[in-house]
Amino acid sequence: MDHGNFGIFDGRLAKDKTERKNSDGSRVVYLTIAHQDEYVSGKGDNRKKQTEFPQFEAFIAKGVTSSPYDLVNKGDKISVDFSVKTYTVDSKTEFEEDGVTPKTEYRMSLVCDGIRFLESKTVTDARKAANAAKATDAPAFS
Repeated sequence: MDHGNFGIFDGRLAKDKTERKNSDGSRVVYLTIAHQDEYVSGKGDNRKKQTEFPQFEAFIAKGVTSSPYDLVNKGDKISVDFSVKTYTVDSKTEFEEDGVTPKTEYRMSLVCDGIRFLESKTVTDARKAANAAKATDAPAFS
């Protein structure tokens, strides 16, 4: 592992994971994690909170039928180890037909190298049950 390009991010899964299957049989799982930062704005002790929602990618090799990423659900408190990957994309421009070379764009992705669950299964199950109970208590709209 390259310790010069490595991070740890803790938070709650902001929404259910999404998944894309690749043509070679591997999968990519996308996780959006909510994390609240506190910072000082201006002079003095004017503290403000800001929530960030970075998206992470986890690659699951062909033939792997079960991974820790299959177990995460919206609201789960998790920690991901990640590395930053950059890649280039040649974007087509409206002037390309006039002989102008496509512009190269540099993009970045946060790739998961590992995941840890930060609350016990008992706590997670209790939170899910409470959320399910709230959903059934909500008034029905006609």
